Amino acid sequence: MNIQELLKTKNVMKVSPDETLGSVFPRLSSSHDVAFVFDEKDTYLGVINLYHCMVKKQYPSTTKVRHALAHAPKLNINDDISRAARLMRESKMYYLPVFSAGKYVGVLTAKRMLGEALKQGLFDLPVTKILQKARALVIVSEKASVGEALNKYKEKKVSKLMVTDQEGKLAGILSYYDLGDLVMTPKERQSSGSRTGEKLKSSEAPVKPYVNTKVYTISGTARIEDAARIMTDHEVGSVVVVWPERTPRGIITMRDLLDLVAGTGKPLLFQYGISGISDTSREYVQRFVTGITNYVRTISPLKNIMVRVRETKGGQRYEASVELKERGKSTVIKKEGINLPKLLHDMKTAVKNAVGKK
Repeated sequence: MNIQELLKTKNVMKVSPDETLGSVFPRLSSSHDVAFVFDEKDTYLGVINLYHCMVKKQYPSTTKVRHALAHAPKLNINDDISRAARLMRESKMYYLPVFSAGKYVGVLTAKRMLGEALKQGLFDLPVTKILQKARALVIVSEKASVGEALNKYKEKKVSKLMVTDQEGKLAGILSYYDLGDLVMTPKERQSSGSRTGEKLKSSEAPVKPYVNTKVYTISGTARIEDAARIMTDHEVGSVVVVWPERTPRGIITMRDLLDLVAGTGKPLLFQYGISGISDTSREYVQRFVTGITNYVRTISPLKNIMVRVRETKGGQRYEASVELKERGKSTVIKKEGINLPKLLHDMKTAVKNAVGKK
């Protein structure tokens, strides 16, 4: 699918180059949000992004927007979602400008793209598929200081920390963005006459007041689509995997989901044939085909898929087969029945089981 069908043209956050970062940041809800900068002639200039301004550059809040511009990757109206996902992942910006013939026409958001991926069944995978590849969680105690947290961000090169209580249970998440006020506040020069302990240094302050305790969680037996629905429905950037009793075991982030969508751009030779199928039945088959190909692209090195569906006896019976080819080896799955939706559902399950064993 190309991005034209997912384009957002209304309620796009636009700011002036003469505003300050301090006035723009409160309007952004996460470190990956983007404000689009336009001049008085409504010409697109660039973007303001929390990650770029706070993590990479550490601009003070008084900086003018025009001096802190980031140049987000530009999408073409005819690009597909796999390329868009790859650019979002690489830039750490989940809102990208879209152009047609060199003219700005709108924005593509990660939320809209992931919503479409959900419809296509792309995230119908166990959460362990992501956790197997994930780095170890970076955890701090809720009694840790801001200085300790900042050192963790720098040492581990992460933007989120899991915060646990004294029993090791999940207490919340602390993102670099949550410490924005402290990170961006200019350090005051202390006079030689200042009394020791009169004012607590920001680096010595406890992290607990800054921890986001409203955290969405799923169990280790959940599926990635469960996490994706939470992220899109509640507009959050991550879901924590816990078991048992709120013990953090992993985290699924927007970046993980973008990795899966970006993977749909892998080369894959796909062929299918339909014989004697009515228009209604053809729609069922096409949805089946889309779901299977997207699933296989994300988790398997398969190079070729061939699907055949045939309607016999005037629509009284259906035959379906899927051939999976990989490195000279071939696996053929065949099924038949009188109920096409059920037949394709059973076939989809059989294909997933076969691919999962490869």
